[in-house]
Amino acid sequence: MEKIPVGQLVRNRREAIGWSQERLSEGICSVSTLSRIENGERMPSERVFQALMERLGLEDVRVMVPQSPYDWDTENLWAEARASVIHFNRAAEVEKPALREEALACFRELEKAVEQDDLMIRQQIMGDKLALGREDGPYPTEEKVALLLKAIQLTIPKFDLRRIGEFRYTMAETDLINQIGVAYTKGGEWESALSIYRQLYTYLKENTPPTARYAGQRAMVATNYARGLNVCERYQRSIDVAEEGRQFCVKYGRYQFLPQLLAIQANCCAHLGDKEASQTFYDRAAFLYREYGDTRNFDNLKQDAMDTLGIMLP
Repeated sequence: MEKIPVGQLVRNRREAIGWSQERLSEGICSVSTLSRIENGERMPSERVFQALMERLGLEDVRVMVPQSPYDWDTENLWAEARASVIHFNRAAEVEKPALREEALACFRELEKAVEQDDLMIRQQIMGDKLALGREDGPYPTEEKVALLLKAIQLTIPKFDLRRIGEFRYTMAETDLINQIGVAYTKGGEWESALSIYRQLYTYLKENTPPTARYAGQRAMVATNYARGLNVCERYQRSIDVAEEGRQFCVKYGRYQFLPQLLAIQANCCAHLGDKEASQTFYDRAAFLYREYGDTRNFDNLKQDAMDTLGIMLP
């Protein structure tokens, strides 16, 4: 196995794709820091190294980067803050105000510990905090989209929703873009959501390796995109995207998205008049929901089958 210094790996790949140090380092670290990394004068933190690898399309390169005390402390605080968000999301409505304050307190402690120029973790803090909503409830669509854009532009100042494919992203950045699509979806702005999902789906297919590391994200975006196409009555395209997503799920073991993709195909086939294919997809989705013990989605699927085909699933 060839051994190569971290800095040389970064520089070789950057020069191979024709990028300047300014373009690669934007939003990740200063140009002078990148220069010192490439010259072997400085080791990057684990977070900075991973972001550089993702920007350069080397996501699957495995290099052991020593963690500093700062990295260790912020990772622990961040884990605590994220756990508080999960607790908040799963709680009953009556418990949420108190849990929201507890979660915000965790984030305030984390923000105090994070260095001012650590833009990546500040970006992810902004994205995570949005799940807590405002004191009076969830953010309205336009406000949430504006906040997500602000988070992305911390590391990609020139980011433009109309030109998503023109940039290179870390996984955290593509997660934020997907969240913008979800925000539009929840607000019923399906055409805006479809524009986001279409561009992101194309970007992930063209710029990320077909590996297990990206499988969950690609399957999730395929599911969101196919659902939007279905709602907008673009049934054949929805079936095609859902089938690509289904094959990807099976190949890389991301089975949690399978029943949703099958249900989308079932509904689309019904609208296109292919009742036999529709019933097959409904049966397969129902089987998986039952096996997963997902009663809520199973009940929704039964109602959808009744409404579209007039059949009662077993």
